[in-house]
Amino acid sequence: MKRILSLLITAVFVFTSGVTVFADDSTTAAGTAAASAASPTLKFADVDETTEEGKAIYKLVEAGVVNGNGDGTFGPKSGLTRAELCKMVNLVFGYKEADTVQFTDVKSDDWFAPYVLVAKKAGYITGYDDGTFRGNNNITREEFCAILCRVANLYDLGLKAIINDKVSDWAYVYVNKVVTNSLMSLEDGKTFRATENMKRGEIAVVLARFVKATTTATTTTQATVSTGGGTRRPSGGGGGLSSSGSSSSKDDEESSDDSNNSTSDDSSTGDSAGDDTEQELTPKEYEEINKDIIERLTKAKTALSNNKNKFRGTERTIVNNIISVIDKIIADAGKYEISYDSVLTNYTDEIADTYTLYSEMPEISRSNFKTKVADIDEETFEFLMEFFGISDDI
Repeated sequence: MKRILSLLITAVFVFTSGVTVFADDSTTAAGTAAASAASPTLKFADVDETTEEGKAIYKLVEAGVVNGNGDGTFGPKSGLTRAELCKMVNLVFGYKEADTVQFTDVKSDDWFAPYVLVAKKAGYITGYDDGTFRGNNNITREEFCAILCRVANLYDLGLKAIINDKVSDWAYVYVNKVVTNSLMSLEDGKTFRATENMKRGEIAVVLARFVKATTTATTTTQATVSTGGGTRRPSGGGGGLSSSGSSSSKDDEESSDDSNNSTSDDSSTGDSAGDDTEQELTPKEYEEINKDIIERLTKAKTALSNNKNKFRGTERTIVNNIISVIDKIIADAGKYEISYDSVLTNYTDEIADTYTLYSEMPEISRSNFKTKVADIDEETFEFLMEFFGISDDI
């Protein structure tokens, strides 16, 4: 299941402080199976598998993307080096084609050399002005946002995040895209800690949303040739509105932090997970894939319909718009797999119109509306929050 219709429901339910990641029990199409529900055989002493972070880490383990430090720990609160991140991103997004020209500070016998060549070819790492890569530097949160925008090709939603702490000038466009696409959240006081090192657990939570399938890991010793990483969102993946291009006017390296660096190759292992080949399914197969989402959406629609008398004027119009989109999603259940991208593509106008209606309401009216919406059946409301990707970060 994916968190979809981010604009529509953000416009309606912008009140919760966190972004929820869908559980890993997603219904999936053939060829895009979600990570196995079974507990992974590899266990880390410092990872609680019942938490959002823990589930993400073990999803990456099952996909062959990470294997920890070799001492029974993962180090979720530790930083991740730029070299280690390249390896993880290559595996998650399926990048394999290698560049022929290496950065000046990367030696051929460095463990990360082949992964850096692949990252360079993919274009999400460009290096510093002096031709260096500085692979042992820890990746900062804003640098990670820049890389994520390039590999996930996020849409610019035309929204502006209000961030109350420092973000480098070059990085704001990337941080804003990541936040408004609900891939990372602002923290208390609407802070982001953009210039701080990003923690391994935090990176796992984001990257796990893009994992396509469970695969048997094999250690990669050299880069191989392929068509590169894909842009199609896998079933069971995570949020973020995807487009065919992304801004890259500044390097992710412009504000690198040399402190607290790591030199160990302990973050990841394994070969690329799956490919991006679409398989044509029958209407019956699509309906089966979408069954669980349709059942839950139907329940959500009923709850909204039964509470229509709480809403007046523009509020009622917004609720009717949501119900209308749900009806269309249900009607299309036999046409395609219900996903973030498919819903965005088919109902862009409804999403934009609803956001406009909400944004033009006076502040006190929006506040009252959010209070009314919060009174909906808790289970149904939590489903809507997860399914539609709600955040109050914008």
